[in-house]
Amino acid sequence: MKYCIDTSGLSSGWRRHYPRGNFPSLWKDIEAFIGGGSLIAPDEVLEELKRGGDDLYDWARTQSGLFVPHDADIQNTVSSILANPEHAKLLYTQDALNPAVADPFVIATAKVHGCAVISNEVRLSSPSPKKNKIPNVCDDLGIAHISFLDLIIEQGWVY
Repeated sequence: MKYCIDTSGLSSGWRRHYPRGNFPSLWKDIEAFIGGGSLIAPDEVLEELKRGGDDLYDWARTQSGLFVPHDADIQNTVSSILANPEHAKLLYTQDALNPAVADPFVIATAKVHGCAVISNEVRLSSPSPKKNKIPNVCDDLGIAHISFLDLIIEQGWVY
């Protein structure tokens, strides 16, 4: 199985739940997963991490093979996703200076590359007039969605 990871998947793992200083073996496994081509992310995730300007960004930009550039298939898939008014709500942001735009690219990259999506977003239990979440759009499109912890469990990694 291949996975496409969102900014929230990386940042919650790195910053909140499994800091590299406390879980070095986990991050070695993640690096091996990247090196084996099993974990990817669109370039937009790196751009979102860059805004954080911390050690996660420094680590991420050294991970050869993690970030996938756009191609015509991904761009066309993003356009198709955003053509649905409910899916276009992925672009909702309360911070106009730092909009989060990676979400449709994460989903499109997963769709094009046959991946499950990793994010730490939680499904909306009822429709919102302004926003949508990655897990809800993945459900609509038949794309598997898991959390960072789910990845660890699925891979049978024990620390």
